[in-house]
Amino acid sequence: YGVVGRITFEKASETLIVHQASDITAEVQRLYCVHHDHGSEDIRGMLTGLMREAGVSIRDAGGVYFVPPAFAGTLAAMCTVVEGIGHNHVFTLPVADVGGAKATLAEVARATLDDEIRALEAELDAFASGGAETRDGTLARRLERFEHLRARVALFSSCLSFKADGLVEKIGGLQEDLRDKLNGRVLEKTVAALPKGAVAIDDLIGF
Repeated sequence: YGVVGRITFEKASETLIVHQASDITAEVQRLYCVHHDHGSEDIRGMLTGLMREAGVSIRDAGGVYFVPPAFAGTLAAMCTVVEGIGHNHVFTLPVADVGGAKATLAEVARATLDDEIRALEAELDAFASGGAETRDGTLARRLERFEHLRARVALFSSCLSFKADGLVEKIGGLQEDLRDKLNGRVLEKTVAALPKGAVAIDDLIGF
């Protein structure tokens, strides 16, 4: 065997020290730089990670995100980090009531949220008319989506100053129907699982 190169890795400083240069050590250095640098995937990961935890999108698919005031410091820190990588620029747009902009955003948010509620309602109607029994887990996940929608409605109605009573009432009604359906299934399964001769709690007992 012959020695084609020798490199020492300094863990504390995360640097490579080449003691015997060659084409191979040059390629190792190049690859290490690629590994060590922050690329577009890292930046995308930071942005999507923050939006996933702190941002609320007008549309379920994303695109435009609102960040509540509680996360303003985190957003500012992330902007500083991203701008310190390469030559990036990050812009945040405060929600301001200028030239009817706030009213326009409110109308868009209200219409989009209403569309999402109606889409979920259509899904539930399809479950009911489909013939096959929908899994409890599927219905429970729809309940979670309604809770998420309720939180978004509350945020947007607060930030954009619009009344959301109608949206909240729709969500509440659909949630109540779903809970009744799930609770009914739980009771049916409990009764079905009772030993022969036993009675459910809600059954009348005669003496």
